[in-house]
Amino acid sequence: MRVPVTTSLTIEQFVAGQVTVKVSGTKNAVYGKRADGTVFASQRPGVNIYEDASAASVTTGKGRGIYYWAAVGAKYFVNGATVYKASYSAPLAATMTAGTDKVNFYEVGDNLVIIDTENNEGWYITSAASTTLVSISDVDFPPNQTPALTLAHGGASLNGTLYVGCTNGEIWNSAVEDPTTWGIADFTSAEVSPDDGVALYQHTDHIGFFGTKSLEFFYDNANPTGSPLNARSDVVHEIGTINHDTVWAEFNTLYFVGQTPSGSLGVYVLTNFQVNKISNNDFDSLLTSAVITDNVEVFGSGFTAGGRSFYCLTLFNIGSGVVSTEATYVFDSSGVLGDWELAYTDIDDMPLIGWTLATETRAGEGILSNGDLVTINDDFNPQDTTEEQVYILADYFEPGYYTSTAADGDPIEMEIVLGQGDSGTLETKFADGLRVVATPTDASQLMTIQWSDEGNNNYNTGRTIDLSNPKNRLNRCGSYKIRNYKLTYSGTENVEVEGLEMKVRA
Repeated sequence: MRVPVTTSLTIEQFVAGQVTVKVSGTKNAVYGKRADGTVFASQRPGVNIYEDASAASVTTGKGRGIYYWAAVGAKYFVNGATVYKASYSAPLAATMTAGTDKVNFYEVGDNLVIIDTENNEGWYITSAASTTLVSISDVDFPPNQTPALTLAHGGASLNGTLYVGCTNGEIWNSAVEDPTTWGIADFTSAEVSPDDGVALYQHTDHIGFFGTKSLEFFYDNANPTGSPLNARSDVVHEIGTINHDTVWAEFNTLYFVGQTPSGSLGVYVLTNFQVNKISNNDFDSLLTSAVITDNVEVFGSGFTAGGRSFYCLTLFNIGSGVVSTEATYVFDSSGVLGDWELAYTDIDDMPLIGWTLATETRAGEGILSNGDLVTINDDFNPQDTTEEQVYILADYFEPGYYTSTAADGDPIEMEIVLGQGDSGTLETKFADGLRVVATPTDASQLMTIQWSDEGNNNYNTGRTIDLSNPKNRLNRCGSYKIRNYKLTYSGTENVEVEGLEMKVRA
């Protein structure tokens, strides 16, 4: 008989957002499908730290956002109160107000705008003065009004105009291609629900405005006075979000943690104005309990690799103004993939804060909550890497006469829990043999197989099997009535695991 890999995270026990006993699910894995429909699990893409915040002697634990500005050919990122251009060696002279919440970047005309919701501020940089950070000081910019309006998270740059939402349900707009100029009458209001404004994002060529209990859309109607926006009365959803930091958009797909009218939380995807829930009931319970009962906070971001988009939802706490992560769960458009953990010894989970947009053909870059800058090793090499630093003094070398040093790699440990099974009967059975159904490796690579009988948290020490020979199997695997299997692999080759093939005797 064959036990296939699980495609669902099912949970027996959890505490404060962390799964303590897993019935089925994966760690550090992604799913694929063969032409005949057979599902397999393989290692997640590798992550490369190319700039270590701690090695750069800057504040750690306060990564807040990153953006690649094609107009000046450089990335900008925020750590704590400081904005950097290109690298940690190039901080801008002016600083923002310190914080830990995500910031958002928008191109408006010849300007790069940074919206800092945590401190209710807006900043901009012009392409002509690309190292000068300036505060948006117009008295009609919502935070500068009397009384001051409070920004909702996010924003949008649509048809050359910057839009920001406010917690009172209003959407304000700048002048065309000029984020420094705002008018006292240039706003419109959400109409469907009296709930508070939480987050504003662009969806296709529309503005989507989240409240705590609603989501409605606006389009550019080119109104000659006041706001250019009109509301769409035909597309409204009675679902909102309580956490603005969970929203992440990729192309015309937007992921977010949504709140139903009854208060339950779940992970949703907005595509072509339609909302679908992609988290299962087990994860909804974990998430709702963590946020509502244990006061755990959440942020979401993501990236694209191998033609697929991945949404990374990290649960965290803040102590002494520094983010301390608890767990990272990863989704694609079909649902939850499982939890991911980086292989580095100095950071846990996958606390991705932001990712650069693909404004031109280039590799994307991300920033973690600890401030490290990362890329994705989309090369089927199952390792997380840290590039060794190259220190070269100016004037001591000829161009072309040096090479960068190699990267240090750490193998990605993939874990697959198949789920409890009784092999068709509750009578005592004997597992005479089992082998892994997986792509054979070129060299000798060992996978550890453990089993837990009559429960999901009493696994044995396990035995290893060599994946280089598909005929290899484990014999005399004991008796059981109900059994769960856990497969663990941290080899140097990529594998595709379909499940276990077992010889069972009653």
